[in-house]
Amino acid sequence: LLEEPRRDPETGDNESITGTGSFWFCEQTHSPVDVYHHLADRVDNLRSIQPGTESLAEAIRREAERFEALAQIACEVSVQVAQKLPAETRNHLLKIISEGLNNIAKHAGARQAWVRLSSSKSGLKLEIEDDGKGFNPANEEGHQGHYGLIGIQERAALLKGRVSIDSQAEEGTCLTVEIPLAQEEDA
Repeated sequence: LLEEPRRDPETGDNESITGTGSFWFCEQTHSPVDVYHHLADRVDNLRSIQPGTESLAEAIRREAERFEALAQIACEVSVQVAQKLPAETRNHLLKIISEGLNNIAKHAGARQAWVRLSSSKSGLKLEIEDDGKGFNPANEEGHQGHYGLIGIQERAALLKGRVSIDSQAEEGTCLTVEIPLAQEEDA
């Protein structure tokens, strides 16, 4: 349930409120759409795709479509993975993609995003790229309250993978996650 912003009668500040039952979420100066995106992300992060319900490529395309609809940013998807991946690997990849796209929506000021997943004999390579304003990755380390990149790094580490970020001012950002294929064979 999402309501229009209300003005606090005492302070005159806009306040967005959403709630169900006895749970209420209030944030000053956030639009109802922002609150919706925040809550939708949190619910999505609690869910895992059930094995066998859709292919990895379909799940990635669905996530990209959700991103396009909510963020109004075009997103191209390329999935070149022939082998079936273990559910844990698949779920971590989907969460990394979701968080990467969420970061683009929140911070990049982008018009276009790309998600590319490919496999080779040595492993998987995931690239999440945008044409936005870019940033200095070194400045993001340890920012309190900003856990998106930390979560991506933690999920990659669980798969024995590594994360790299290439970003230039006004030239966009490319987040690359490389996961060794040996991890998939052990599962």
